[in-house]
Amino acid sequence: NGDAPRETRGGAARDGSCLLTDAMEGPSLTALIPNSNYGLTTQSHPVFLVYMPSVPTGSVFFNLRDEQGQSVYETFLPIEEAGIVAVEMPKDAPPLEQGKTYEWGVAVPCSARLRPDSPFVSGWIQRTNDDNDEITTLAEPNQILKSAHQYGQEGIWYDMLALLSDLKEDAPDNEVVERSWQNILDLASLSGLSS
Repeated sequence: NGDAPRETRGGAARDGSCLLTDAMEGPSLTALIPNSNYGLTTQSHPVFLVYMPSVPTGSVFFNLRDEQGQSVYETFLPIEEAGIVAVEMPKDAPPLEQGKTYEWGVAVPCSARLRPDSPFVSGWIQRTNDDNDEITTLAEPNQILKSAHQYGQEGIWYDMLALLSDLKEDAPDNEVVERSWQNILDLASLSGLSS
C-alpha cells in the first residue's frame, strides 16, 4: 500500500559509549520496525516501540520530520527502564496527516547535551485511512489478537505492534500472545528482543 520513501537509512547508529554494557552483551538501541524501515498507522498520534538499553540521562529526544526533512515536532521524553518501551507521541504534538509520510527518530543523549554522534534509531511512518471499528481497552484478548492480525494483514505495522505489546503486558503468561509476539519479531528480524 503505497511506495516506501525514496531515501531510507539504517535504523540505528551509536557512538559505542553510553549504551553498551561492560560485557558488550545484549541488543543495542533498536527500533521495532519492519525490514523496509517503513510502516503504516491509522493513528493521529501513534506509539513507537524501541528497545532501550539503560539510558544514562533518563530521557530520550523524540523527533518527527516530514518527507522533506522539515521538523514537525520534537521533545524530550522520560524513559524509566531498559527493555522494549513505548514511545508515545504526545497529544500536544501536531497530528499525522493522512496520506503523508514522516520520519520519526529517537536519540539518546549520553550526557546533559544531545550531540551529533548520540545513539539514535529512526524509521518511516504513514497515516492511512482505516475502516476498522475503534478497538477499546475493554475488548477480550482474543478480539484484540484478531484485530492485531487484521492490521498485520493490511500492513498497518505500528497499530498491530502496539496492540500486541499492550496484550503482552496485560497477559504475560498467555502463550498465544507470546507466540504471536515472537512471530512478529522473527518476521522483522528482531528475534533477539524478547521483552
